[in-house]
Amino acid sequence: MPSKPLWKKLLAPYLVVMTALVAGVMLIASRAFVLHNRMDIPSEDETQERMEARIARAIAHRNAELGDWRYIVIHHSATPTGNAAKFDAYHRDKKKWSGGLAYHFVIGNGTDSGDGQIEPGPRWEAQGAGAHCGNNYYNSHGIGICIVGNVEETRPTAQQIRSVTEICRQLCIACKIPPESVIGHCEVPDAHTKCPGKNLNMESFRTELARALANGNGRESASK
Repeated sequence: MPSKPLWKKLLAPYLVVMTALVAGVMLIASRAFVLHNRMDIPSEDETQERMEARIARAIAHRNAELGDWRYIVIHHSATPTGNAAKFDAYHRDKKKWSGGLAYHFVIGNGTDSGDGQIEPGPRWEAQGAGAHCGNNYYNSHGIGICIVGNVEETRPTAQQIRSVTEICRQLCIACKIPPESVIGHCEVPDAHTKCPGKNLNMESFRTELARALANGNGRESASK
């Protein structure tokens, strides 16, 4: 059996060390991701003031300056359950997307995360492009928000509606995005999908969002 080339023998110890370091960094990052996303679970009696503060913390959870965001794109997961960590694993392991979680934020429905809980993902933390709508421009300039649930079959929960309305309100202010540029995935040019589902009427949502922006606070219902 031929022996390994000398260069491979010399590099082998360094490759072992580098592999261990990368694995360690990924483990730390994943634990920090899970730890952060266990924070700020909304309570049933959450006040408007506390909700606004909770969502402001989620938006502030980034390590880069705000990107050049021009749209907010709303999605549903089309699954009855899920959270950011599970979708991240699916996108990495099944879709083979090296960036992991395609969305910038995930809003829980009370199954695998809190009802109305907002989980910022790594792409938001890095202010990186999403991978959520099959359109390079809208991925690069659109903040992807995923509502957990199959909104084609059931309505989002009241807490999800409160949270998605408030996070859109705050993002519109922070990124100077007009409410008419808050769209459903199905409204992205050349998209062939019903996402975010028939039980989230985007015209009504934009009307409620515009009203919330004018009044300076969130609203409860935009799913009619």
